[in-house]
Amino acid sequence: MGLGETVLAVGAGERPASFEQFSAAIEPAWIAEALGATGTASVRRRKLPAEHVVWLVIGMGLFHDRSIAQVVQHLDLVLPTRNGGRGHVTNAAIVQARDQLGAAPPAALFAPAAAVVAQTAAVCAKSAARGFAPS
Repeated sequence: MGLGETVLAVGAGERPASFEQFSAAIEPAWIAEALGATGTASVRRRKLPAEHVVWLVIGMGLFHDRSIAQVVQHLDLVLPTRNGGRGHVTNAAIVQARDQLGAAPPAALFAPAAAVVAQTAAVCAKSAARGFAPS
């Protein structure tokens, strides 16, 4: 299922089977490009790198009924420790990382994602008008 189909399914009240299915529809290159274009890419190794904070913002939208710390934990966004253990960040560090990211990277990510969704919606609308189910 592509990004457009996934978003349309969510909009229709159907939930994707998992966040992994949704995240597989978003190209990692789009996130890297959005961070690079806005100058917000992580240079040093952080427990919660900028790429993961973008996923946090996406997850906050999808899991709006959960706290920000629960979203981080649910999506397993914290990098593991050097000895391979489960990483941990404080709530304040999560909020600070989200604030440092700002609105520009998610906005830059929106453009390519919106284009894919719009294209899929147009194909679905044309198919429905002809009486065909989208493939």
